[in-house]
Amino acid sequence: MIQLSLMQGGDIFIEKGLKALKTESIAHAISFFQESVDRSPSADGYHMLGMAHHKNNDIDQAIACVSEAIHLSPQNSDLYLDRGQFFQTLQKIELAEKDFSLSILLNKKNDEPYFKRGLLYLLDEHFDKAEKDFKSAIAINPKNPYFWGGLGKLFLAKKDFPQAIDTLNEALSIEPDYFDAFRMIGEAYIGLNQLGEAIVVYQNCVLLDPNADALILRLGWLYSQNNQIEPAIECFLTVVQRYPVHFDALISSVIQSFDVKEWEKLDKTIARKIKNAPDDFYDYLTMAIVQEALNNQKVAVHYYARCLKKNTTHLLSAMRLVFLSISLNDTSVSLPLISRLYRDHRENPDAIYLMALLKEKCGKTKEAETLLSFAIEKRPTNHLYYYQRGNLYLKEKNFEKAKEDYKACLTFNIKFSPCFFSLSRLYGLRNRFETGLKMINLAIKYDNRAEHYVQKAKLYLGLDNITKAKENVTKALTIDSNCVPAIQLKTFLFPKS
Repeated sequence: MIQLSLMQGGDIFIEKGLKALKTESIAHAISFFQESVDRSPSADGYHMLGMAHHKNNDIDQAIACVSEAIHLSPQNSDLYLDRGQFFQTLQKIELAEKDFSLSILLNKKNDEPYFKRGLLYLLDEHFDKAEKDFKSAIAINPKNPYFWGGLGKLFLAKKDFPQAIDTLNEALSIEPDYFDAFRMIGEAYIGLNQLGEAIVVYQNCVLLDPNADALILRLGWLYSQNNQIEPAIECFLTVVQRYPVHFDALISSVIQSFDVKEWEKLDKTIARKIKNAPDDFYDYLTMAIVQEALNNQKVAVHYYARCLKKNTTHLLSAMRLVFLSISLNDTSVSLPLISRLYRDHRENPDAIYLMALLKEKCGKTKEAETLLSFAIEKRPTNHLYYYQRGNLYLKEKNFEKAKEDYKACLTFNIKFSPCFFSLSRLYGLRNRFETGLKMINLAIKYDNRAEHYVQKAKLYLGLDNITKAKENVTKALTIDSNCVPAIQLKTFLFPKS
């Protein structure tokens, strides 16, 4: 917590500024503190002015004001502590460390600068210095759980897992709800390969924060490492139902964690559950995931359709139904269900987006464009909407509009590799092969897919560089020997003698 220096005297403007800060009237507080230093420059006035600028997220101005306070009161250790924290916020680590050291030099009985400097040393992997600082902070204030937490984090970084667990348990004895201490103990048990204990700890973490998606996925990963397939899927589904657009990225790790025999075994288990309790929505959803894992896309469509019939607004089922239908080139099941979803939820941009995808698949490009534009109006920060509309414009060879949409897409997700792939195609179609290569290299940077190297080979063909084209086709087939576009291009580039 940022320290405030003790005021001397009765500066009425400082008093007014402090009252304004308490009511979150930051602009008024800045005005009052500025009036104070304009009338009579003082360390307290500048200190308070710096604190107000900090609350206003103007860190540079906060540093300037506290520096003025230090100039007027160079022996005040709290001023160096506060300025050090401001430097740390700006990632000016050397300056922050210097200020924390000066604060300690002026007041060796203050625990906070030891702790702050210890965290900086830990960040730079100066473990001995960090340990000394954490222990100094604990010696001054042994009842602060966060000081014990910092020391536990140090032992975790050093891979001294038993010592980390003991230290973090000390923190929990002081603060039983110390969330990060629980999480770090879980990581220590993972380091010791004690997965059962780690699972128990992470279960408690999820109970403390049921919305912590990263922790839920970590728990799912632990289940998968412990060969517990059903709870692993449950964790995955908990998160992916909140973020259905990230389904592919999330499910790939789950599918790869278990072999086919495990999925086949689960298939039989869930089938028995459905037979005994045919109205359980969750069982249908789990079965759909199992079928995707077994590459039974048509069966997966059936179960997603069952899910959507039971819950007409279930976005994950709707989205998977659409993408699988398009992949299978059969919209007979998905079209009526998505039409109903769209009819009942016309204001939902995701329902609009799914309907647009189906319209495109049915050859109704203009209707799809209109729907995507409507979705963008409803949710102008969703990168997928711009990406899909850009693809429609690209099909129509409306290059300028396509480029505008792709740029908008990357504004909201700069690492979205499919957009760079589409941009490379756009530039290739316009014979701007060098620019196309820059785009496809960015696509490869964020997703090392075989199809990206095929596109790169095509761009090199445009530049008449057959050698590079062959190299990239070979690379594509190394990644995926069954990549159809790569096989086709190989036939062209490597004709049989």
